[in-house]
Amino acid sequence: MTRYILIVEDDEIQMRRYKDQWDELGTDIVILMANSLQIAMSYYDNDNGQIIGMIIDGAVPGSYLNTIPFIQMVRSDKFPGVMVAASTRADYRKTMVQYGCTDESEKRHAVRCLAELLCP
Repeated sequence: MTRYILIVEDDEIQMRRYKDQWDELGTDIVILMANSLQIAMSYYDNDNGQIIGMIIDGAVPGSYLNTIPFIQMVRSDKFPGVMVAASTRADYRKTMVQYGCTDESEKRHAVRCLAELLCP
């Protein structure tokens, strides 16, 4: 069964960085990239238990914290995987952890953080 990570990030340059960093790891875990909450929801709704981790930006799209409802929905659905809050704003990351993300990281370290948690 193929395993996936879901990256929720609206900045195309940052998304490309995440993909390049993940590809450098050489893992067989496939990336699903969502640049909107609607796409993230679609991937999650069609998951079938194959998504094992997520990196989530705090503001998708925009500049205000708007991913909390997605995080809460995923956790209320009993998602067992790792969820890394990866916003440029530390206060957003802390709030995201309060609402269900398992860990937080600056964006530049988010892939490494997720990889260490998934592939120790």
